[in-house]
Amino acid sequence: MMWIFIIHIISFVDVMAQSKHAMYWYVNGYEYDFSQSPVKIIPHKENAEWYVDSNGKHVLTYSSGKIYDESSNVIVENCTSGFFVPSPYNNNLVFYFEPNKYTIIDLKTKSAIGSGEGPYFTQICDINVIVHHSQCDKMWMFVEQNEVIAKYLLTSEGIEKVGEIPLHQIYPSGFPHCHISLSKDCQHYVASYFIDWKNKSGVTYGNFDRETGEFEIVTNQIFEDYNVVQGAIIAPDNSRLYCVLALHNDARSYKIVEYPIENNIPQFDKMKLVVEKKINTFAFSLMYYAIDGKIYVFENSTRFLSTLSLDANGETKYEEIYNFRHIGTGSYPLKFVSSWYMDNQCPETDSKNICDNIPVPELYFENSYVCYGESLNLILSSKESCSIELIDNNGNVSKIDNITNTVSPLTKIPGIYKITKVRYGECEYVYPTPIAGEVGAKISAPIIRMQ
Repeated sequence: MMWIFIIHIISFVDVMAQSKHAMYWYVNGYEYDFSQSPVKIIPHKENAEWYVDSNGKHVLTYSSGKIYDESSNVIVENCTSGFFVPSPYNNNLVFYFEPNKYTIIDLKTKSAIGSGEGPYFTQICDINVIVHHSQCDKMWMFVEQNEVIAKYLLTSEGIEKVGEIPLHQIYPSGFPHCHISLSKDCQHYVASYFIDWKNKSGVTYGNFDRETGEFEIVTNQIFEDYNVVQGAIIAPDNSRLYCVLALHNDARSYKIVEYPIENNIPQFDKMKLVVEKKINTFAFSLMYYAIDGKIYVFENSTRFLSTLSLDANGETKYEEIYNFRHIGTGSYPLKFVSSWYMDNQCPETDSKNICDNIPVPELYFENSYVCYGESLNLILSSKESCSIELIDNNGNVSKIDNITNTVSPLTKIPGIYKITKVRYGECEYVYPTPIAGEVGAKISAPIIRMQ
């Protein structure tokens, strides 16, 4: 049996133990180029969304209601601000999500090939987490909707809502503003929440199961009045929890602190100061992993971009790397797939290897020869559907799709028929020796004469 091709492949590769999808960021008019060290930051004039493919190439751009390819050709018109997510099956297909709608873009043909109803959200920050399922053949998407977290699965067929998670299973109810961040290994999470700038806020730390898509609270910490949690993230090695806190009083101070994580429990009574400074305003300070191993902190309160890393002694190193001056860095979270940052990611698999690992369906004719008027029946041993390519003795080729029955009548027309190809799942095979069957021709009854 010889394989021909497969169209669904998983679109993630290791780059510095990270994904090339995150080689470039584009945030509020700034490009971040991680192909260089240190990261190169380039101001742009447009406010846009970028999609970077699994090879680290910027191939799609959303700007001003349109989606463009890398040559600035328009692919989709009349769309609104959203975000790109690659198909978990096929790295040539990209989903573009906007409120209550998605469009599928084919990178090979550079065209929109489908659309459908997507998750309802009013703003980008309603999308809390996007992460691969543990089997890597689909993705979880969690969206905050009307006091619950809606639970979606993105598959090769599109996206489907599969349940809802009450807020109290992730963080305390009554705190409507929340930002959830998965740990680098996607096994834990931290959720920072608040009511408003003058009330209590806090963080919840817990476990996340990629198989079931369930969150489990381990511990919760509510801070004193006027301590507003502006951001939180778990250190890449799960050794500590970082929080950005702002003090809402005359001092108007801003600080990044860390709490050691011991036996999977943050020790909030062992706070250690990383940095403290004065601020002019209050806003989220979102924190992200990057492919260079550092954590990047968008300090909206100070208009600085800073990094957190560990030095040779295991101590946190804080560094300001860019001053945005009078240009805000924005408060919306970047929509990365969390599993892009895992050390053991869902791999990009060679198509030949995938097809080699998929069993070839057993096909044969019930009888290799049937008489005129009888049906030439195909026997399918598998429960999965398949498609075949059939050629008759006149050279006519036909394709029969969605064969699901164990016994399928193909034809009663006289002739010799050969099955040359079969598509099973997403792989297509060619038979070196075609499977052949024949329907006999009509034979006239013999004339018997009496002597």
